[in-house]
Amino acid sequence: MLAGGTLALLSRNGVQVHYLCATRGEGGEVGEPPLCTLEELGAQREQEMICAVQTLGGRSLTFLDYSDPRVGADNELYSYTENLTYLAGQVAATIKQFGAKAVITHGVNGEYGHPAHKTSYLAASLAVESFREEAPLLYTVSAAFDGHPKPHLSNPDNPAHLVLDIQSVLD
Repeated sequence: MLAGGTLALLSRNGVQVHYLCATRGEGGEVGEPPLCTLEELGAQREQEMICAVQTLGGRSLTFLDYSDPRVGADNELYSYTENLTYLAGQVAATIKQFGAKAVITHGVNGEYGHPAHKTSYLAASLAVESFREEAPLLYTVSAAFDGHPKPHLSNPDNPAHLVLDIQSVLD
């Protein structure tokens, strides 16, 4: 949703893109009309992610098996973990496993403030920092720039240093 065009562009240009997801999205919404039951949502979202990774040309997909918390009263959102040290270790192990030269993650503001996105950003940052001088590059999605097509999904504390034209892979 936020980086698909960039990831497709990278894959099309020969980059091996590996996906790491903390949850299966089982805490989200089922849609209107409902796509499935709440009990089926995790499996449905997992299949959607598999399809998306294939469509975008991804090389692999790994789930970390955290549970996505349900949306709370008044649409309150939650993170999937408070143990950043452990999560960052899992991310670092995945970076090492695939020999990643770059990591693309959520922005510092969690795009629209989503706590799980913020957790993912913090864990990815800690993981990258743990490699010290051999650290992969760290990029965030939906950085803020003038003319952003969806400014409500941008990260105002991450000014864009690079804006890519994804028109060739938009379909």
